[in-house]
Amino acid sequence: MNRQEAVFAERHAVVTGGGRGIGSTIAAALVARGARVSLLGRDAGNLKTVAAALGGASVATPIVTDVTDATAVADAFEAARYIIDEVKARVPIWKKEHYTSGTSQWINCATRNSAESV
Repeated sequence: MNRQEAVFAERHAVVTGGGRGIGSTIAAALVARGARVSLLGRDAGNLKTVAAALGGASVATPIVTDVTDATAVADAFEAARYIIDEVKARVPIWKKEHYTSGTSQWINCATRNSAESV
């Protein structure tokens, strides 16, 4: 994937209607450009099928919800937020000083973040 194709790398998108049609097509386009997606929709089977086709849990998470129900939508976004936090917990937090102050601090950062994500 080149730089232009990876425009959404390390980004997370919530796609409503992600189980079919335009929603699944949009989700596929986002994943092809490096994004992780949370697929919202009413049909669990369709959502799981699309998530698997996109590459599985590492890139697409199905969240069953009815977008006409405000409480369900709030819950779905909370679930998506949790997924984002889980991904961030597994990605080391690199700071500028880790690149300029020597390898040992860089390794410490990676080790600390890896241990915290377990």
